Amino acid sequence: MAGNSGGGPLPEESLPAFRDNRVEGPLSCAGNEPELRRSGNTVTGPRSGQCA
Repeated sequence: MAGNSGGGPLPEESLPAFRDNRVEGPLSCAGNEPELRRSGNTVTGPRSGQCA
């Protein structure tokens, strides 16, 4: 996940979101402004950057 900005279409979505995903392997996040809102994710490999 890299280079995302802003939020969603609704006023309460002020941050980019990465939620309820299953990642098979490593996950690296960088350059997201503001930083990603994360919850409910399952990652089988290492996490790095903003996803650490």
